[in-house]
Amino acid sequence: MPIDLDSYGNNAMALDENGKVMIKVAAQLTGSIQSATITADNLAATITLAVPPVGQAHYLHGISAGFSAAATKLLTVKDGVATKENIIVVNSYNEGRVKPLKITDATALEVSLAASGTLGNIGYLTVRYETR
Repeated sequence: MPIDLDSYGNNAMALDENGKVMIKVAAQLTGSIQSATITADNLAATITLAVPPVGQAHYLHGISAGFSAAATKLLTVKDGVATKENIIVVNSYNEGRVKPLKITDATALEVSLAASGTLGNIGYLTVRYETR
């Protein structure tokens, strides 16, 4: 009989009868994680994922953003037209989410990094997402 060691959300870790660690994952992601990237020279770097089919939604798994030179600007995540998150980017920002941010079913996802404010200071943005 397995011995429960720890649980986190719906995932659990336990030892089996032989002392080996078992990890039970309650739900696996069914879609494939993809990425989209854009760069912009003193313009907003914006990635918009179109509205998915009815019954599906976008899931935001991570963001990487920054500038080729020093800059402090706002990164905005939108669920359709509603702002979900505002993140201050100081030179660079990297985030991988343990639990992805779910966007409302059949709604576009937009992630936008404000313009650097200086010509030649390139803004870059990469979004890791899944649609299922």
